[in-house]
Formats: sequence, structure tokens, C-alpha cells
Amino acid sequence: MCFAGQFAKLDRQLNTDYVALTRKLSGDARAIELIRESERAWVDYRGKECTVEAYPTEGGSVQPTVESMCLIALTKDRLKIIDGQLNCSGGDLTCILPPRQP
Repeated sequence: MCFAGQFAKLDRQLNTDYVALTRKLSGDARAIELIRESERAWVDYRGKECTVEAYPTEGGSVQPTVESMCLIALTKDRLKIIDGQLNCSGGDLTCILPPRQP
């Protein structure tokens, strides 16, 4: 239950950061479309990957813990990616945001 609560908190933060990123991209329909497609694919991947990781414990009392720990780890990784996009600096060629104006 503790892990599920931690995951829920991280997932809310991910959603908040995702919305902030799409707002910063307002006016760039292609960038928003790319981020949206990426996020949907990643959410699908996260669920499937954690199901695979928890499979050896399927039906056992530890299964929800294993699955939640996986969800937490992958969500933390995704938060780093989204936060990296939100806070990227000028000159970063991987930054989806337009360069900041001086």
C-alpha cells in the first residue's frame, strides 16, 4: 500500500509536468503531437514492462509490491526526461522547446 501511494504521487507529478510541457509548446502543433504520442507509447510500455517484471510473483502476496516498485522506478525515469525538456537550455539540440529569448 505504501508503494502504491508513492507511485500515485509520482504519477500525479508526471501528469503535472507533462501538462506544463504541452503548455510551453502551445502554438507548435507538431511538437505537441510528438510529445502526446511519445507519452501514450511510454504509458503503454510502462504498464506492460511492469506486468512482465511482476509476472514471476503472479498470484502471490508480493506481486503488487513488485509491480508498484517497477512503476515507481520507470515513472522516476520518465520524470527526469520530461523535466529535462521543461528545463533545457539554449543550444541543447535535443530540446523540443524553442530557444529562450534574452
